[in-house]
Amino acid sequence: MISLPPIVKCAGNFEADYYGAATLIARKLGITGKTPSTKTDWMHGWLIYKNINYPEYFSPNSKNKSRTILVDTVTTSSKLQEVGYRNTFAVGLPFIYANLDKSPVRTENSLLIMPQHQTTHSKHIDLENLSKFFTINKLRFQSFSKVSICVSGSCSENEEYMSFMHTLGYEIVIGAGIFDRNALLRMKTILSSFTTIATNTIGSHIAYAALCGTKILYLPPFYRPDYDLLAKTEPLYLNFPHLIEAIKQEQTKNPPEKLFPHLFLPNQNIELLKSWGEKELGLQYKKTPKEIARLFKWNLWFERFKRLINDGNYYILRHSLARK
Repeated sequence: MISLPPIVKCAGNFEADYYGAATLIARKLGITGKTPSTKTDWMHGWLIYKNINYPEYFSPNSKNKSRTILVDTVTTSSKLQEVGYRNTFAVGLPFIYANLDKSPVRTENSLLIMPQHQTTHSKHIDLENLSKFFTINKLRFQSFSKVSICVSGSCSENEEYMSFMHTLGYEIVIGAGIFDRNALLRMKTILSSFTTIATNTIGSHIAYAALCGTKILYLPPFYRPDYDLLAKTEPLYLNFPHLIEAIKQEQTKNPPEKLFPHLFLPNQNIELLKSWGEKELGLQYKKTPKEIARLFKWNLWFERFKRLINDGNYYILRHSLARK
């Protein structure tokens, strides 16, 4: 079994809270209590289709042009700045800030299966497609010495989905939950513990795995989202229905084998894969925790003041104030 950080639920009121992103920064700054709130948006997932230019594709709160928005790369920030979003900054995605105290031991010839997952708002899972995926690729899976399935936090609460997973006989690992403060640390640990992932869907897990130096098997039958259902359940598509058509058009024009041909190579070069993951997630734009805190509009002196009070360090506080 992999030793993982515990699942710790958080409110997730704003995008920067998702998957524990703001908490990651707070802990790096020594803020161990409640994570300060921020209304700054921080793009939380990998940007797959880069030819879509609608502002709402990059930020769910795009109606407010004065809002501070943190994105993956300068390519994205430039697109938003050109149409009036002046407070947009390239800082890389939250996953690149998930630094582990100790690198996990990667099990040789190990496989982590990462199938499609439900979302917080759309609970439907195509179990027929999922069953075919496991049946068609069973022999391939059996060629690995260790095989585990990564189940998202949301899917772990779906009884029908979990019942199906338990029939397969593989070890089940709970991965990222959008309202889990330790989600990014859990995923960094999980992905760094396997040599290969196998998946039937394109998503952030692919770029994350690449960054971790984990090989990727993109296997059929490939999952295709039910956009009719998403249009009725997902807040993003309810607010911006035109995005669905834009994404569908991109998927038709630029299928995964065209966009990411390296995912279909029989022998993947780990260093090239890591380099690609770093580029996709914006590693070169990574900022210091203090710089992110400034963009979050956190008052670090006030947070230090609260910490000293809570810890009962009155002497240190008096001494600190006397020097001001």
